[in-house]
Amino acid sequence: MQRTVDVHTHWYPKEYLDYLISRGDSEVTYARHDGGTHYRCYYKGVPVAHIDRAGHYDLDARIKDLDAAGLDTQILSITIPGPETLERDKGIYWAKKNNDALAKAEQDYPGRFFWMASLPYQDPDAACKELERCYQMGCKGVQMFSNFNGKPIAAPEFDPIYACQRRTLSLSSASGSSGLRTAASNQCAKRPGSSGDTGRAYYGGSFHVLATVFLRQSTVLFRRRKLELGATAAIVTS
Repeated sequence: MQRTVDVHTHWYPKEYLDYLISRGDSEVTYARHDGGTHYRCYYKGVPVAHIDRAGHYDLDARIKDLDAAGLDTQILSITIPGPETLERDKGIYWAKKNNDALAKAEQDYPGRFFWMASLPYQDPDAACKELERCYQMGCKGVQMFSNFNGKPIAAPEFDPIYACQRRTLSLSSASGSSGLRTAASNQCAKRPGSSGDTGRAYYGGSFHVLATVFLRQSTVLFRRRKLELGATAAIVTS
């Protein structure tokens, strides 16, 4: 039987979204609530994310969307603006809070959700400690972008993060869990009765592949030869 697994999909824990709104427009990172299920998130005054469905922050609503679209499992990650865009201490705090929420999502919906760790990249030592904690909690990988506040992910200052990355975890936005096989793809497999339209409940895009390509072409892979890079989507057969 074929299972569909969306490995590039984002979720905002509601507490984090409310915090972004509370920061106000004068902050570097903030959000606005436009009413109903509509939110906009900003970084340095530029809108970087738009939410228009409850499933982006409400897991019960997301499950209904997944069932309607014929998707079995998602690997959740925090999208922009993530805790790495906050001030150092607040970034460390919210990375932990968000990871706790992600771990709880997996516990509350077994088999439906797994998760990628969100790290406070503005402090590489704190990021390493949080990565170890997330590994103990069962994360399936590490969420990364092509840069952290304008600094490329291949910058030497981030080497400690790659050094402490365990071989059982994937970098970027893809991962597999025990007993599952993942294959690179930009779509989830169609199921009987489903149109296979990824726009219906596919809460992520595919631009994280740029970070993966950049890592492959950078000197990081020469400095850390045991890194395992992930793809951006998966078709899983069980």
